[in-house]
Amino acid sequence: MIYSYQITFTCLLFCFVLCAQDGSMDQSFGTNGITFTDFENDTDYTRTLAIASDNSIWVLGTATIDGSYNPVIVRYLENGVRDMNFGTNGVLTPNGFKIYSLLDDGILVAGNLFSNGNSSIVVHKYRLDGSLDKSFGDQGMITLDILSADEYFYELFVNDDNGFKIVGASEANGFRSIVSARYSQNGTIDESYGNNGIAVSPYVQDEFIRLSEVKRFQDNSFLVTLLLKDNNLYLAKYLSDGAADRTFGIDGIMATAFQHTGPFAIATTTLPNNKILALMHRRGDVNPSDAETFFVRFLENGEIDSSFANNGIRHTSFPYFIPKKIIVQENNRLLVAGGFFTIEAALVDIKRFYSDGHTDTSFTGGTVDTYEIDFSDAVLQADGKIVAVGTTPFYTKAIDFAVFRFNNDVLAIVEQMRQQITISPNPSSTIFNLSCSQCDLTNQKYIVTDILGKTVLDGSFRASEYSIDLSTYQNGLYFLRIGSTTIKLLKK
Repeated sequence: MIYSYQITFTCLLFCFVLCAQDGSMDQSFGTNGITFTDFENDTDYTRTLAIASDNSIWVLGTATIDGSYNPVIVRYLENGVRDMNFGTNGVLTPNGFKIYSLLDDGILVAGNLFSNGNSSIVVHKYRLDGSLDKSFGDQGMITLDILSADEYFYELFVNDDNGFKIVGASEANGFRSIVSARYSQNGTIDESYGNNGIAVSPYVQDEFIRLSEVKRFQDNSFLVTLLLKDNNLYLAKYLSDGAADRTFGIDGIMATAFQHTGPFAIATTTLPNNKILALMHRRGDVNPSDAETFFVRFLENGEIDSSFANNGIRHTSFPYFIPKKIIVQENNRLLVAGGFFTIEAALVDIKRFYSDGHTDTSFTGGTVDTYEIDFSDAVLQADGKIVAVGTTPFYTKAIDFAVFRFNNDVLAIVEQMRQQITISPNPSSTIFNLSCSQCDLTNQKYIVTDILGKTVLDGSFRASEYSIDLSTYQNGLYFLRIGSTTIKLLKK
């Protein structure tokens, strides 16, 4: 009887580990899925995080250290345990407010430097042990400073070669412009970009209240979301060389039909076909119950894509959900991280949607068990799990760092396609047509191999064209692989 009990318990434990529900907290991380960090019993806020090439988790925020309130970086091991051997007593004090992982075992930290009444953009590079990489730029730092102007950092994009592009705003004499610059991996400015390495757009001047988000397209052009004084939401698109994309809107700027009056939040992402997907939340000033959260898809020229949902708009069933970040998974499902509004905070909530905006009900939870956490940022690990950071609200306990992880098995999701994909005809002498009832195959990579394992065909599915053409190949058995899903194709 004891032996039988042990076997049953072991099997249950095995299933618990391997069959954890997507959206549930990862109990193998920290303590019951979460790690709290307090500095000197004072106020500590998280801002963002990055996962380094060694799978360590770098969290950037602000905290009181030795009586001084400054930006700090804390590193955690993959299991959520804080690394006290990092920096000085487990803390690094950088100059910056955003953090980015490189492929060569480095980390970039970007922000602003204020000196003599002037603001410039600065980027530092650190090694994984927390030491400054002095082979980068000028003793570990680069500075973007345009003569007679102030620069304000917004976003940085890392390229496959570890070079990177900076995007920000430049202000001079009351006029504001979008500024971008491109650098090689050693911090040398790429003078072939823009004008001697810097591109300044004159289109958005002193009108804009704030630059909301910057997102990159696959062709290295980029999108800027702007909230202007006229209460309208604007989208601006810039080419890979930093020049305004004049095919987008009017001279690169599109005034959307959406206003940001009252409480308003937006999260955007770019799609492989150069379309743009936004999730917006807005509530009435007078009646907060007039809340709505909805997807909008835009064409590559900035106009609303009327082929999406209901004339380009799909309302979610979560009117009080406040989106802060959209992550597009390899299977094209959308992870949206944000929170639900309370008087004091936006409590952590992560949801998953299909690419058409419908809710993915197989993802449950997405909230922090037991604790109330004000959301800051989230990223995906290589295995698909979601690592997020936030701050404990003042009304629950001391205001501290919170780092937590959710289960999210991307491979398992892709494997579900096996039962959702139908192929007709199969067998076929020429073309095999695929359809998927509950999944989007657009841009999904595929490989076709013969019975010897030799690749005979590979590529990515284009929108609404899900087919495999084997007309020029010999008759026989082939295997179509999409992610971790393998399907037999019989050519006759």
